[in-house]
Amino acid sequence: MKITRSPRLLRELYTYHQEDLRKLGIPQEDINAMVEETKSGKIIYHPPRGWELDHIIPLFLSGLLENPNGSKNIVLIPVDIHELKTKYIDNKINLQSLKHF
Repeated sequence: MKITRSPRLLRELYTYHQEDLRKLGIPQEDINAMVEETKSGKIIYHPPRGWELDHIIPLFLSGLLENPNGSKNIVLIPVDIHELKTKYIDNKINLQSLKHF
């Protein structure tokens, strides 16, 4: 599942971890683009270009987690890795869990 936004995590990455983002090879231009101010003055945070947020433990398996959408269960990963994870891991696990019903 693609997470469209996790404002707290993205805000924290942008505010406190720009050096870490640069170490991952994310250009400063893309880091700067993580923040958008709307016409009404609201600040919206986006993942850097080419990166997405994903659940570490997929939502359909995270029933025992206190906050499945919390920052402890979300990771920033490259889009191509996210697509592979979704196709070959998450979707397979989901199909296997459905076979038990």
